Order: sequence, then C-alpha cells, then structure tokens
Amino acid sequence: MLAVSISSAFVLGGVIERLPLWGIALAVLLPWLPIWWFDAAWQTRHYGLYGFFAALTVFQLGHMTEHAAELVQLFRNHGDLAESHGVFGLLDNEVVHFYWNIGVWLGIAFLLYRLGSKNPWLWVALVAASLHMVEHFYLYWLYVVHQDFWSAGGWAGIMGKGGLLGSPLDRPYLHFVYNYFEVVPLVIAFWDQGWRVYDRYLARAFPTLSEEDLVAATARLQRMTVLPGAVIISQVQRSDSTYVVSKGEVALIREDENGRRWTSMLGPGQSFESMAIGRARSRVISAAATQASELLTVSLKASGT
Repeated sequence: MLAVSISSAFVLGGVIERLPLWGIALAVLLPWLPIWWFDAAWQTRHYGLYGFFAALTVFQLGHMTEHAAELVQLFRNHGDLAESHGVFGLLDNEVVHFYWNIGVWLGIAFLLYRLGSKNPWLWVALVAASLHMVEHFYLYWLYVVHQDFWSAGGWAGIMGKGGLLGSPLDRPYLHFVYNYFEVVPLVIAFWDQGWRVYDRYLARAFPTLSEEDLVAATARLQRMTVLPGAVIISQVQRSDSTYVVSKGEVALIREDENGRRWTSMLGPGQSFESMAIGRARSRVISAAATQASELLTVSLKASGT
C-alpha cells in the first residue's frame, strides 16, 4: 500500500512537472524495486533456481512491454520511426539490444540445462531466442564493422523489410514478433515449473520425502517470523504442526521418557514438532528463538507424508 501511494504521488508530480514519459515511468517503478528485490532474494533462498526463473520472466515481460509501447507510438506518429523509440528511448540502440538478448539467451539456455528434461516449453523459448539472437548478431556486426551500410538501411537486418532475406515486416514489427514468440513460451514454462517447485529447507529437513510429497507439502507451508526470545511452543501450548527452521536459530528443550531434559540448538534446514514420545524416545516440550528467525510450519501427518 505504501508503494502504491508513493507511485501515485510520483505520477501526479511527474505530470505536473511535465517530466518526459521515461521519467514518469521510472518514478512509478522506483518504489517497487526494493519490494521486488527482497521478494526475489527470498524466492531464491527458498526455491533456488525458481527465483532466477521468476526474475528472467519479469524482465522479459518488461522488455516486451517496451516493444509494445514502440508499436503504439508508431501508430500515433503515423509510422515515424524517429519519434517511436518506446518509453525508455535512450536504451533503444543496437548495443543495448545485442547484450540484452545475449543475457536472455544465456539465461534460457541455463534454465534448459537444469530443467529441460522436465519443462519442454523451455526448448520452444530457446529456439525463438536463438533466431532472435542470430538477427542481432548480424545487426551488431554491421553496426560495429560496417557503420555506413548499417546507417543506410542495414539496420533492417536479416528478416526485416528490405533486409538480407526480407519479409513484409519493418524492423519494429519484426522484433515485436521475435519477442512475442520468446515471451509466451517462457511464461508458460514458468507457470508449468510452478507446479513442481518445493522449498529447499523442507527438502533438507526431510531428505527421504519424494519430490511429489515435497511439492504437496510446500503448497501447505505457512511462514512464521519470530523475534529473539519469542516462545514458539510451550508445555501449555501444544501443536501438531511440524516446524522447519529456514533462518536464524531455535533453542529446544527436550524430555525423554524418564523425565530427563536437555537443550539443543537448531539452525536452517532442521525441524522439530511437539508430539508424543516417538522413535527418538524423546519429545520437545518447549521451543524459543535465540535470534530473529523464520520458520515454516506444515502438518505432514495430515496427508500421510
């Protein structure tokens, strides 16, 4: 809500001050960057590669939006390319396009290397990104080595209208199509991967669980953050949930069947529960955080896992 309020104020201020479109867009995005950064860091810590997958998908959607804005400007400016460079016009140059597409291609290739056997949509995204990359390799080569030819119309590239092979599409429309066929399978691949993701700390705490059980348990996880000294469970506050430490440290007081008690410390990737005496011949009678901690709670017994 704070980010929404700040963004709204920046939009109003930008309009009053008559800032350029890129200035207003940047002002709107700024309040969201810290939120996105912490969320991406949390996702990466808990879900590993899925956090990178999410970031790549978000950036490509943003890139696609920039191409869409360029087409809207072309329509409003009656096809005048000189006045249609998207929202962030300073970034509409061959060097930026070339290195951006290299980064996207490498990112998709890395995801394919790690997830390709389980996510066939990444193959579709890689093929589209490869075709796009060939186009930009040719354009960048002309831009660096044959600047006169590039300026005289070589910027049409390979498949652009008037290019090496040519097509009915001018360069802005062609590259919108390239990006469309990159982004759509990438978004589908990300959505598909979301059905198979599981929390890394849950996997560390229960290494014998199958991938299917980990995915099912992850969907039921509840996140708990506690301050130093906070009591998580006590003798008078019992719980049938399983607790997994994902950050910080928790002090447990255990009791065996003979009434002997001792204290143990748990860190990230370790779990505990407040249940009757089990195979370990002991039970947890109280748990408290020794520092600011994050725990994940889930009832594994509810589903038989």
